[in-house]
Amino acid sequence: MKMSVYVDIDDTIFDHGTNNWKPEAEEIMQKMHSQGVFIVLTTARGDKYPYPHVYSKRATLEALANKHIKYDEIIFNSPSPRVMFNDRMVLSVQVDPKVGLTNAVLDEVTGYLLDDAED
Repeated sequence: MKMSVYVDIDDTIFDHGTNNWKPEAEEIMQKMHSQGVFIVLTTARGDKYPYPHVYSKRATLEALANKHIKYDEIIFNSPSPRVMFNDRMVLSVQVDPKVGLTNAVLDEVTGYLLDDAED
């Protein structure tokens, strides 16, 4: 499936304020990568936090590398809310911060995109 997916880090793949993975996030990130999805991670983490603070660029990159997570780009210092202007359909899914990225969320998005492609 060829598409770009923008994934926030805190409360989506990591528990907020930590570098601990949400339960299904690692599997989903690997699944999306294996399907050829172009993955862009976004986060407000970055320059204002010195290492070893959990929000520092270095600590974040180390946590991603420790799990061998593959992604194509990462955007640091990106505050929320985030808005995208695009000439094609944009799908936005708000993730429950208590649960994070789950297979159910990914299945819902995939199903929506496939249904839209059939119309």
